[in-house]
Parts: sequence; structure tokens; C-alpha cells
Amino acid sequence: MEDAKYLEGVRELDIGEMKEHMGNARRNLAYVLLICGGLLIISYLLTNFGIISPIWFTILAMGMAIACYAAYRFIGESSAKKYKSYVMPRIAQMLGAEIIFDPKRHVSLDVFLSSKIFLDRVDVFEGEDYFSGKVGETRIEFSEVDAKQRKEVKKSDGNRGYEYVTIFKGVFFLADFNKNFNGTTLVLPDSAESLLGNMLGSFVQSKNFQRPPLAKLEDPEFEKYFVVYSTDQIEARYILSPSMMDRITTFRKKAKVKVYLSFIDNKLMIALPSNKNLFEPGSIVSGFDKKMLDDAANDLSLIIGIVKDLDLNTRIWSKN
Repeated sequence: MEDAKYLEGVRELDIGEMKEHMGNARRNLAYVLLICGGLLIISYLLTNFGIISPIWFTILAMGMAIACYAAYRFIGESSAKKYKSYVMPRIAQMLGAEIIFDPKRHVSLDVFLSSKIFLDRVDVFEGEDYFSGKVGETRIEFSEVDAKQRKEVKKSDGNRGYEYVTIFKGVFFLADFNKNFNGTTLVLPDSAESLLGNMLGSFVQSKNFQRPPLAKLEDPEFEKYFVVYSTDQIEARYILSPSMMDRITTFRKKAKVKVYLSFIDNKLMIALPSNKNLFEPGSIVSGFDKKMLDDAANDLSLIIGIVKDLDLNTRIWSKN
């Protein structure tokens, strides 16, 4: 019922300004296409009359095609930026978040690496759609990120070349955790036990020397989805209380993707993989409609809702 009311509220957002902007953007694009088309027709006629050579016609045609594509990209990207800057903060506010949004920024590489979730060398790190602010008492930040590593490969002709392999693509989320702690605890997707069974899977996990020692917890449902590594076994149980494990498991089922969590430096960091380009308004040609709002609302609700889902606003003891 709460989600239904939220979506209903999102659909009632005043988007008249955005519809007008998208209409103007489409008109501007149409003008560019008409001008390029007119110039192409004139060039074709001049070629038929022998005034310009076919080579020059080909060069002009290619130039106009490039100009049309550049105009499409420029108008589309500027419209998407305006759409996101207008809509995202309003939706976040409806979710109880005080958010600053920057479509061009992203979570830093230093923050990404400090989580210790991904151990591969990162050669290319990009991203967009950066959110930062507070949900209740909890400070958060997140964005889309795309981390890649350059690897040398042997081509079919025997020569060596390079390709870029994705390490992680999706949303990277950072929040203040509501308990103080000193060590590092990693909660990662459990693939070994799923593939090899409990005994053999646990043995393989325990031999992962790149990670801290394996921590075994007494929650079979949680351990169906996750494996835990920690520098402090007692602290791992302090962080991952029975209620927290239940909340993480419930969130994993809700997200319907693999979830990576890192508890380090009194912070909680979460990586949510996604091949989808989130928060985008779609094609400039298709215009602006309510489905875009629904998609943005659902994506933001899942991410900002982490604070509520994991009960991060409940302050523990001396945590302020």
C-alpha cells in the first residue's frame, strides 16, 4: 500500500515544464534535420548539373550526416541532463531524502577501492548520476559506476592486442553505519557453496587468501546467499546481528540481483550490479511520459530505501 501511494504521488508530479522542454528539443532537432536534408537535396541537384563533382557530393553528404548525429547527441544529452536535474531531487524528496544531485559526477575511485569488495586492478573508472545527502540521520551517497580492467589478449591472427573487461557495472552506495567498529567485514555473494555444496564450498571459501578469514554465522537462509569474511570474528557477529542478517536477506530477495556489502571505517558500502542505464529519460524522439517517472521512482526507491530496509537510522549506543 505504501509503495502504491508513493508511485501515485510520483505520477502526480508537475511535469508540464519538462514536456514543454522536450517538445522544444524535438523541434530544434527537426529544424537541424530539415536544414541538412535541404542542403543534401541542393548538393544532389548541383551534382546532376555537373556544377560539383560526385566526390564533393559524397564529402558533403558525410559531413551533413555527422552534423545531424552530433546535433542529435547534443540535444538529447542536454535534454536528459535537464530531465534528471528536474525530476530526481523531487522523487528523492518524496522518499524522505535531502539530496543533492549531479548528473555528471560519480562516486570516486578511491571510495570504490576502499570498500575492498573488488580486488582487481581498475584501469578505467567512469560513472554518472551522483546523489549525496541524508535520509533521516544517515548520510548517503551513490551513483552509477563502470569499472574496467585492460587485459592483453592474443588475437586470431596471432598478434597481441588489448580488451577491456568489466569488473563491476551498476550502482555503488555508501552510507554511515549505525554501529561503531574497527575492523573489516565483507558480505559477498556465495557462489562456492551454491555450486559445490556446504562442505566443499566452505573449504574453497576458507582458502581464499586474498580475503580476511572466513566467518561462519548461524543463519542458514542468510548463508544460502552470502559468504562472510572478517578481520574480527566477534565484531562480525556484532555487525551482523540476527535482525541485520534477516534484513540483508530480505533486501537481496527484493533487489533480485547479487548484492555485495562491505563494512569498513564505520561505513556500509553496497554494490548492486546492473546492465541497465538507470535514471535515463529515453530517446529524445519518444518524448517524456509517465513510464519514465515510474522507472526512475522504482530505481530510486530501491536504492534510497536501503536506509529503511537495513534500519540504518536506528542509532546504537554512542553512535551519533
